[in-house]
Amino acid sequence: MVSEEVGLDRVSAHEALHRFFGWHTADPNDPANQGIMDKVTLMTATDVELTNEQIRVVQAKDLPD
Repeated sequence: MVSEEVGLDRVSAHEALHRFFGWHTADPNDPANQGIMDKVTLMTATDVELTNEQIRVVQAKDLPD
């Protein structure tokens, strides 16, 4: 598990990113379920980065939902 400070930062980013990716789906390949958006990765990975697909989704939006 990550430290409390890191966990809080990641949870904040995770929740904000829902504005771009929507809510979680059953598809593990959906950007809403990868990297920082995956709750296990969120709290256990040493480093968490956006995937290339997630970056494309963010860049493609004029305004988040």
